[in-house]
Amino acid sequence: MTERHPTRRAVISKMAIAAGLILGAGAMQPAWAQAGRITIGTNPTGSSYYVIGSALASALTEKLGGIAVAQPATGSSVNLPLIASGELTMAVSSSLDGGLFYRGGEGIKPHSSLRTLVRLTDFPYAYLVRENSGLRTIGDLKGKRVAMKLSGNLALESANVAMLASAGLSEKDITNITMAGLTQGLKAVADGTIDAAPMSTSMPIVQELNATIPGGVRILTLDGPNATTTFLSKEVPGLYAFPIEPAPNRPGVHRGTVVTGFDVFLLGSADMPEARAKAVVEALLASWDDMRKKYPQLAHSTVQDLSLPTNAVPYHPGAIAAFKAKGMWSAANVEREQQFATKKN
Repeated sequence: MTERHPTRRAVISKMAIAAGLILGAGAMQPAWAQAGRITIGTNPTGSSYYVIGSALASALTEKLGGIAVAQPATGSSVNLPLIASGELTMAVSSSLDGGLFYRGGEGIKPHSSLRTLVRLTDFPYAYLVRENSGLRTIGDLKGKRVAMKLSGNLALESANVAMLASAGLSEKDITNITMAGLTQGLKAVADGTIDAAPMSTSMPIVQELNATIPGGVRILTLDGPNATTTFLSKEVPGLYAFPIEPAPNRPGVHRGTVVTGFDVFLLGSADMPEARAKAVVEALLASWDDMRKKYPQLAHSTVQDLSLPTNAVPYHPGAIAAFKAKGMWSAANVEREQQFATKKN
C-alpha cells in the first residue's frame, strides 16, 4: 500500500519528539503519555470519520483537560498500524478494517494489540453516481468505471465486491478503478473520470457534490433476491443490509433505498493504561447525549449503544470497567469476548 501523505509519519514523530523534549523526556513516548495529548486518526477532511474524530477530540479535550486532536489520513489502513507503533493514540475505524488488521490476512500482519474503546455508530455504505447518469441500481453498474479498491481502506474492497455480488455481478463485469480513499473516489465522479464511487450518505462532501454537480447525485440501491443481510454477512462478516429513506441530510436518496452498512468503532492499543482507557470511555459516556444532538453522524447511537457486542476487536479492560460501572456490560458482551479468547488459543 502506498501512503498518499508520505510526510505524515515524520510529522507525527517530530511532534512527539518535541513534546518529549518539553517534558524533559529522553526518548519518544507513546502518544497517550505525551502530556495528556490524544491523537485520533481519521479519514481525510470532508469525510464522516473526520467529523466523528473531531467531535471525539472536542469532547475529550473538554472532559479530560488535555489536548485531543483529529489527525486526517487516507484511511484506517494507514492509521491502525500507527496505533501499534505508538504514533497515534486511537483511530476511528470500521468493524471491517479493524477486524482485518486485528486478525491479519490479505497480506496484512496481525495487529493483536488493537483494542476497542467504544462502538460509535452505524455507517450506511453505498455507491454514488451522477443523477444524470441514468444509473439507479447496483445492477446498472455493468460495463461502468467503478472505484473498487481503496488503498487507504483495504477492507472496504470486500464490501464493494459484496455489493456487486448482490446484483449478480463480479469485478469482471466492470472497469475496476483503484482510489486512495472514499473522498478521492467521489471527486473522480464529480470530475467525470469514473462513473461510480463508494461512500457514506453522511459524508459532508456528498452535500457539496450534490450542490455543484449539474443535476445532483444519486445513491444506488441494492436490488434482487440477494440484497439481504443473510447474503451480505456471508460474503463479509459484519456487513448488513441497511434500508434508508429520503431526508434533508441524505442527498441522492430519492425514494426508499437499500444500501449496505457496518458498525464504526474507536480503537486504541492494549498498551494504553487501564485507567487512561477508562477515563476516555467515561468522558465519552458523559458527553454522548450532547454529541449526538450536535453531529448527525452520531445521531443513530444512544449511550447504551456504545458497548454493543458487534466488535471485531476485543474491548480494552479499561473500557470494560467503565461499561460495567454503568451497567452496560451484558452476557452477550461476555460471550463475544470469550470468542476472541477461544480464537487466540
